[in-house]
Amino acid sequence: MHRRQDQGLEAASSLGFAKTKRGRGFLLCLCLLGGALAIGYLIWFWMQWHRPGMRYYVAGMKAMASNKPFVAERLWLQGVKRDPRFYGCYEQLGLLYGEIFRYPQATYYLKRAAELNPNDGELQLELARAAHQEGRMDIAEAAAKRAMELLPNNPEAVGGYGMIEAELHNREKAIWALRRAYHLKKDPRFLIALVANEMDDLQLAQAEKDLTPYLQKHQNDPNACYLMGVLYEHKPHTPFNLRKAMAYAILAGKGMPNDVRPYTLLGRLLVEAGFPKKALKFYLAGSTISPNDNGILNGLLECYRLLGDRQHERAVALQYQKVLQWRNDVDQLIHRMQFNPHDVASGLQLAHTEELLGDYAKALEYYELMVEQDPTNKRTRAALIDYCKRHHLTKLAKRLADPNYVPLVNPAEL
Repeated sequence: MHRRQDQGLEAASSLGFAKTKRGRGFLLCLCLLGGALAIGYLIWFWMQWHRPGMRYYVAGMKAMASNKPFVAERLWLQGVKRDPRFYGCYEQLGLLYGEIFRYPQATYYLKRAAELNPNDGELQLELARAAHQEGRMDIAEAAAKRAMELLPNNPEAVGGYGMIEAELHNREKAIWALRRAYHLKKDPRFLIALVANEMDDLQLAQAEKDLTPYLQKHQNDPNACYLMGVLYEHKPHTPFNLRKAMAYAILAGKGMPNDVRPYTLLGRLLVEAGFPKKALKFYLAGSTISPNDNGILNGLLECYRLLGDRQHERAVALQYQKVLQWRNDVDQLIHRMQFNPHDVASGLQLAHTEELLGDYAKALEYYELMVEQDPTNKRTRAALIDYCKRHHLTKLAKRLADPNYVPLVNPAEL
């Protein structure tokens, strides 16, 4: 009996010893594997840090920190040439070109960076923005979708995807993404875009349901007031609904006095209420802001027709024909500039035509781009200075008087 117990204890101790030995061996293997991984990472990090692209990347960042963007651009271009598989220089070039409105180049370099580093959500987001500005909606949509997948809890990524889908008239995708973005961050941009898309999709009851709680807390938000005014315009035209719509339109006009939309809304409501003479006053007031706006011109035509003023009706009709021709000219000039971006005459004509059409942001962008392409050209610089004087951009006009100054930021922010 005792012999059996001794044999059992001996077997158990032998098994325990074997397990301990096996455990020690396993731990040793883990330590060796961890050490190998650490050494491998250090070698990889050393190689990344000493690769040519990284050196040019760091040198370019130092140049940018010293406010030398042209030096940084040259360094990053050399980095791309010397180390084409390193994404950092591509990314910085794309960001730089985006800041100075060279969107085709920005899209190209950010796209190359994203191909080399496809799992960087912020990079995909920047690519979507640049491609959107260039008008490459196919690239913008794909990049925005990838950014949202990589950054599912980033409201800018989700909301940006929703806004791009809205421009592509993919209402269902846009509404889903914008609703999620607003859930992630109570940003009025997302709510206003959400409601606008719901209205375009004729989900008017849902749009009013989404907008009402926000408007109760932010009664003076001009964009929200404008949208609520439009929602009441789409209701049955009872005296109560027309008064509510007008009240919201007036609040919107107070909050955005340089926006023509409240004037056109008030004009439509007054015509519907049977007061074309009062409506005409609002359309004329709106024409001082944007004389070539479609809504303003159509409203003026309608009012003059109802009032029997044929002379002014013919004059507005002729102006409307001019606007249609200008829009056609813009399309042709953009097509021409795509083939020759350095065509000064076409670039200035494009900027001037956009200014005539009332798209001042586009006009400023084109004027600035012509100066940035050739800072020594006195004609383009003078045209930009004249634009700044017309639109009271006095700080930028004074800076442009220095022939060595090249605008590298959005002048609208100055």
